[in-house]
Amino acid sequence: MRYFIALWLIFGFCYSAHAADQTVEIQGRKGGTVDVTDSKLEVTQTAPDMIDYALLTTSPATFTASWADVGGENSCGEYDVANIFMKGTVDTCTDMQFRIVVLHTTGGDEFTPLIRTVGTSSVAVEDHYYEMTDDADFAFVFRFDCFGSIPFWKLQIRATIGGSPGAVSVAGVNYNVR
Repeated sequence: MRYFIALWLIFGFCYSAHAADQTVEIQGRKGGTVDVTDSKLEVTQTAPDMIDYALLTTSPATFTASWADVGGENSCGEYDVANIFMKGTVDTCTDMQFRIVVLHTTGGDEFTPLIRTVGTSSVAVEDHYYEMTDDADFAFVFRFDCFGSIPFWKLQIRATIGGSPGAVSVAGVNYNVR
């Protein structure tokens, strides 16, 4: 009798689960859905893995001696990586620096990501920024990891100014998911 009950439970459950017209929907981080209907699997991708290139600013951002914003605040959303595209002129600037600052809320405090540098006798934590060692006109891209958890960010620039400051003439971004 126990054997018969065990078989009925196993085969009866499998048959009723298969016979029922069930749909299970799972929301993924990338915005996709997975539908299971009558043992058939359908995957629908509703959000792109990468968004198209968007300008950060429509007017040139001039280098100054202190950190200056290039455009406004930007949202990473649920994307993992921001690719920053920049093009500009140097004129008489030297030591051009670029950095990303992170904001927890729009209009809130700015936080600078830190890097660790290891010396022969110490470990130091410093502000993270990129510096151009070649004082020439530039066009480059650099990657910023948002990890899908950084709400807002801004691009900032500064330089040592000679007679005529240079400027970032084009700055843009695209995002993607790892």
